[in-house]
Amino acid sequence: RGSAIVWDRATGRAVGPAQGWQDLRTVGDCLVLAAEGLRFAPNQSGTKFTNMLDSVDPQRSRDLCVGTPDAWLIWHLTRGEVHATDASNAGITGLLSSRSGGNEWATDLLDRLRIPSGSMPTLVDSSGHLGDATALPGSPPIMGVAGDQQASLIGQGCVRPGMAKATFGTGAMLDVCVGPSAPAAAARSKGGTFPIVCWRRSVGGAPETMWGIEAIMLSAGTNVQWLRDDLDIISSAADSEAVALGCESTEGVVYVPAQIGLGTPRWD
Repeated sequence: RGSAIVWDRATGRAVGPAQGWQDLRTVGDCLVLAAEGLRFAPNQSGTKFTNMLDSVDPQRSRDLCVGTPDAWLIWHLTRGEVHATDASNAGITGLLSSRSGGNEWATDLLDRLRIPSGSMPTLVDSSGHLGDATALPGSPPIMGVAGDQQASLIGQGCVRPGMAKATFGTGAMLDVCVGPSAPAAAARSKGGTFPIVCWRRSVGGAPETMWGIEAIMLSAGTNVQWLRDDLDIISSAADSEAVALGCESTEGVVYVPAQIGLGTPRWD
């Protein structure tokens, strides 16, 4: 969800490599924005869009599209007919307007980050007919889109307020459904969590949004990868379980998985 891609609208070609969600090159930009009262985390894609645009189009004279991987896929599946993203992905950019209930881009933030509004994808519901995948045989309709963590909330049946799930992948994410009321602010809470849009769908012609909160551990599976590929003390990821089960007690020794810093609660 937090990865950033910039591509040429006419050709559909990416103008450079994507920046993944763990990419920390915009930490300095986030600190500058924080001094102005604008809270961005480096795992959000908003500052990544600016960083990429600055490198390929500093004058903002090119006709470029920006988006997260879902928008990139939808654009190519529809052969450039649809440039869209849903609110669950859009919320991770840090560029949604809280005043609109998460239904619009925050034009003041786009202006500050020098991201042309015309380059942003259209905000659509998480379910419904988004367009036809004319790049595939039979042009099947695209009927849903959701960010990875929100999709796992839905997939594991956490669809009512108070229900939660934890996912351990590259990083680890704890997500909780909160309810339909928009948060007072999009900023990080004192507990180090962020408000997220779990999903948005139209009911009776009116958009309904399920909001949630998310806690993030920046390194989870990457720690096992480090043991295997860098320290070379296990030969496969599966070996980590056998090693752990073979140790009756750590004698109080604790390992903090903070290879690229701490996420929730401290964000350092």
